[in-house]
Amino acid sequence: LRDAEGAAIVNTCSTGAIRPFPNHSAYGSSKWALRGLTQVAAVELAPAGIRVNAVFPGPVETLMLDDTTQTRLAAHALMGRIGKPMEIADAVAFLVSEHATFITGSELIVDGGQSLQIG
Repeated sequence: LRDAEGAAIVNTCSTGAIRPFPNHSAYGSSKWALRGLTQVAAVELAPAGIRVNAVFPGPVETLMLDDTTQTRLAAHALMGRIGKPMEIADAVAFLVSEHATFITGSELIVDGGQSLQIG
């Protein structure tokens, strides 16, 4: 990466690294660690011209969530639905694009407003 022009790394964290989710300590802890790694790597790699950022997806329509869980989460979502995989991919594509060449150490939350809700 040090030899590449415009090199960029995008880590996939989770809204579990923004607020705690009970009964998910291993998952949450790993995402909090990745959040810290993103920040440290951004500082360490910036002099080499490598940008490091992270996306923080909320619930997404994937096999990680069964249908019942997806329905429950969508019912309480601000936007009335959960995310689609392509929406997360679009966020990553932006962060590695020429439109984000001065962005490093940033955290892009892609959760349809989930992290704004209390409770």
